[in-house]
Amino acid sequence: MNHLGPRSSAVGAPAGAVSSRSFTPWILSAQEGDLRVLCGLGTVGLLLIGLAASWLMPARCQTQPIALAPGASTDTSIAMQAGRACTISVEIGPAVVRAISIETNPAHGRLMPRGRTGVIYVPDRDFKGKDTFAFAFDSAAGRETGTSLVRVAATVR
Repeated sequence: MNHLGPRSSAVGAPAGAVSSRSFTPWILSAQEGDLRVLCGLGTVGLLLIGLAASWLMPARCQTQPIALAPGASTDTSIAMQAGRACTISVEIGPAVVRAISIETNPAHGRLMPRGRTGVIYVPDRDFKGKDTFAFAFDSAAGRETGTSLVRVAATVR
């Protein structure tokens, strides 16, 4: 008595014979159709695209979070290598960040919000030198609320 259910037969095998074929997206029988081939090729394609994207994307630097109170502002500087993106984030203790905005764009690159408490600075491809930008965020911690401005001077080497 078979407690695992009915046995399956391989194509062309006698009835009741057990198939030793395991799942592989590349080996198909006529019954499995072309869908598995497409899924297998799609998976491999996505994997190759992901590897290419990670290889082509610049490495990132991660700065230490800037500690601020709601409504406080600061000036900070970062040093980074050319061809890299840099993540700059703030830490405001128990406060909740409501919104982040870019106040001043860099002259030699671009700035993108990252979540609610940070930005990613990407310098222009062959830029080396000094660049500045600023971002602000609105936060609240109980009755204490405010807009904080973070001014950044970046030195790209």
